[in-house]
Amino acid sequence: MAVRCEPPSCTVSTQSVNSKACPLVIVISDLLTPAKLLRDGLAHLRHDRHETIVLRVLDRDEETFPFKNWSRFRGMEGEKPQLFEPAMARKMYLANFEAHREQMQKDCTAMGAELVTFHTDVPLIDSVTEFLHQSMKR
Repeated sequence: MAVRCEPPSCTVSTQSVNSKACPLVIVISDLLTPAKLLRDGLAHLRHDRHETIVLRVLDRDEETFPFKNWSRFRGMEGEKPQLFEPAMARKMYLANFEAHREQMQKDCTAMGAELVTFHTDVPLIDSVTEFLHQSMKR
């Protein structure tokens, strides 16, 4: 599945996935995108009978919002920088992040995809090894 994001919209394409030659598809993303985009892409993969694993890659700061001082945040999709007082934004950010995470998990489960989160502070080989070890236990 190819995802191309160019502000203000994103496009999902599964046309590059050959259903006969590629029964396993691994999606690697931070998933900081509208839930419908992921859901629609996963629906295409499910329709084509792909086994799908979604690897979500996040910095721990995205999950915990540990910022204490006034900070200027730059949008990664072309949004203008904004100055925030973290104590004011933390509660709303964390609530929105958790609701989004729950929706992504629900959508992956509904579409038969496995969702696994990797963190950028853990070496990739360690994350992959742990994932494979846990998968073999199931």
